[in-house]
Amino acid sequence: MSARIDAVGRPHRLRTEGKGHATVDLSKYLHEIADAAVCSLSRKDQTEILIDLEPNCVVSARQATAVGLVVGEAITNALKYSHPTGVPGKIGVTSQLNKLRGLVIEVADDGVGLPEGFDPNTSESTGMVLMRNLAEQLSARLEFEQPPIGLSVRLELSPSSE
Repeated sequence: MSARIDAVGRPHRLRTEGKGHATVDLSKYLHEIADAAVCSLSRKDQTEILIDLEPNCVVSARQATAVGLVVGEAITNALKYSHPTGVPGKIGVTSQLNKLRGLVIEVADDGVGLPEGFDPNTSESTGMVLMRNLAEQLSARLEFEQPPIGLSVRLELSPSSE
């Protein structure tokens, strides 16, 4: 819960006034979200976080808050569930800006993936409901992909919603 509260407050510190409305450098914001989550839920030697974010990606403070909450929740879930036996793991946080696809943000881990029978698209867990609702507010697509190892959570904001 504290990570969620922190994610809401950070854009207000990071925002800059431009073109009549507040904007946030999303790469700086998501870097802070990732660092805060790892520091509060894991030991440095337990989880390696790999961050590759699109530089100078500026979005509205409202969008940044919603994106930060989704990314924070995905990182929190990876920290809590991806390595239940306690082995060290990796979490990647990436973003790409593409004129055709828009802004794509991905959180991927190298853990065990989703439990058998768990559907993140229908789960009523607080975190999954929160992520789906925020994606809907952003008019974004939220996808969960389970490669042979780990889990990938991808948020795609269309070019028109940025």
